[in-house]
Amino acid sequence: MLLAAALFMAGSTISSVAADGKKPAVNAMTGSAWQAKVTPSAPSEGMAVPKDQRALVQKINAYMQKFNDLEGQFIQTNPDNVVQKGKFYVLRPGRMRFDYRRPSRMRIVSDGTYLSIEDHDLKTVNKYPLESTPFRMLLAKSVNLERDARILSLSSSDSSASIKLADKTGQSAGEIQLFFSMPEMELKEWVITDAQGLHTRIEISNLNFQKKLALSLFKPSKIALDKIWEDN
Repeated sequence: MLLAAALFMAGSTISSVAADGKKPAVNAMTGSAWQAKVTPSAPSEGMAVPKDQRALVQKINAYMQKFNDLEGQFIQTNPDNVVQKGKFYVLRPGRMRFDYRRPSRMRIVSDGTYLSIEDHDLKTVNKYPLESTPFRMLLAKSVNLERDARILSLSSSDSSASIKLADKTGQSAGEIQLFFSMPEMELKEWVITDAQGLHTRIEISNLNFQKKLALSLFKPSKIALDKIWEDN
């Protein structure tokens, strides 16, 4: 899912630590896509889902629910049109990891409680509560978008479908829009719009639902240590 990549993350920073003890800036090309320095918005109900489209929402719920173990590849296009690639992993509930391909040495990892933005060049880490990100409603143990999200728009055709969501609680700002191929539903990409109106696009491919992922894969790194990086 991933769930990431970006209002990416709205909410306040829980911690921001560098190996030398100084408070770093978030990497402008990657890390900034995963956070939004804004005040959470007031809760709202969004659109009322028409009866003839509730089946689509339920189908999306069921599809996202099967993301128990998932790995794949991603292409991220940032608001400045810089393109980055890498591998991602999802283990529901609550866990995901994005490894960026060199020359970047960024890693985004959620252990189910906090989402960490790790920069292994600068040896810095920024942490955010998973509950303050839009991925909480997609990585939940039980996915129910009508219950947990404001549905802002919903569309479908013979070959595609999309749904645009915002956090119903108001804990995270911004919007996430998921795009699926149809009629055999498959998630192809998502676009996150932050509170400033900037868009980050994540396209995914080579999805593998069969490989069992270890919990250790989603453990945050000891950022002060030099290694623990593998090329994708």
